[in-house]
Amino acid sequence: MAAVASIPSTHAAWVFTKHGPPTEVLTLRTDHPTPTPASLRTGEALIKVSAVSTNAGFLLAINSFPHPTSHPWIPEIEFAGTIVALGPRGANQEQGQGQGEGAAFQVGDRVLGTRTFPSMLKYNGALQAYLVSPVSLLVQKPDSISMIDASGLSGVGCTALQSLEVAGVKPGHKVLVTGASGGLGSILVQTAKAVVGETGVVVTTCSGKNIDLVKSLGADEVVDYTAHDPLHTYFEKHHSSAPFDAIFDVAGTSNTLYTASPSYLTKSGIYIQLGAIHLTEGAWLSIISGFFTILLNRLLPTILGGTPRRFLFYSATPNQKDSKKVIELAEQGKIKAVVDSVWKVEDVKKAYERAVSHRARGKIVIDFD
Repeated sequence: MAAVASIPSTHAAWVFTKHGPPTEVLTLRTDHPTPTPASLRTGEALIKVSAVSTNAGFLLAINSFPHPTSHPWIPEIEFAGTIVALGPRGANQEQGQGQGEGAAFQVGDRVLGTRTFPSMLKYNGALQAYLVSPVSLLVQKPDSISMIDASGLSGVGCTALQSLEVAGVKPGHKVLVTGASGGLGSILVQTAKAVVGETGVVVTTCSGKNIDLVKSLGADEVVDYTAHDPLHTYFEKHHSSAPFDAIFDVAGTSNTLYTASPSYLTKSGIYIQLGAIHLTEGAWLSIISGFFTILLNRLLPTILGGTPRRFLFYSATPNQKDSKKVIELAEQGKIKAVVDSVWKVEDVKKAYERAVSHRARGKIVIDFD
């Protein structure tokens, strides 16, 4: 195995052992045990974290899901940092094969990565100064992209790429993206424009104060949802003659946007829900109601009153292949990270206050350097 010196025996990590508002249940633990280089297995890397990007889904996880054990959980999944130790290389890796790109990584490499839910359960979350990651979930960070920007590209980038692929979006298509100024929405707008090209159309929604930002990301039309309520009425009036090929609801808009969609979504089109629940409420009745609505949208036959348009609630699975595509798009200047604010490790609770406010434009990032 390879390793560098001066790896501390403990490090800082934000943990929680019960559910509730992040500002109340999160605790900064400065004595969290650091994995030793000797404990690393084949295909694993120990990373000194430089930046972690927050995700709205963890507001739900921290606020709502019961914590059945006293084992501390660590939130978040997207990170950027430097490899400080590598586990043993397998036989295939020594030949430059297998384990993703494991053979290509070296101690000192600057990388970005994402937790998947299997790896989340095994390795815990990313909001800590040192973490272990499978090398198969890491991507080399280009020098042209900062650690802060890189930390927020992999997870949402994979979601954007995969949802566009699932929807079958092609050059020349017309798509709608709601919640276009947020962490996921801002990347999805740019990725969608890269896919549909100059002959395609990307329509978006956001609040009036964010219109200029979203236009700068490549949106062909930006609709202020605060000035056009309900949204479905606006789209029925302005987009029925040239309907969308796909709708990506990032904002968790009223379900009427879907039930009214036959007026502005092609018969072969699809409505993909990427956000649905008021994540900060933590009310189980609201959560159950949200999931029940999703099931009805997905499964209720048209003959029984279902909407005659395809519906899908999609949750991406980040992987190395798609993460590399995201970085390639960033290096080509087709997408860029949108960072709302950067917070020091000790100010994580303030960062979550910003997230709860629903006023963030792009990613909220925690700086560990």
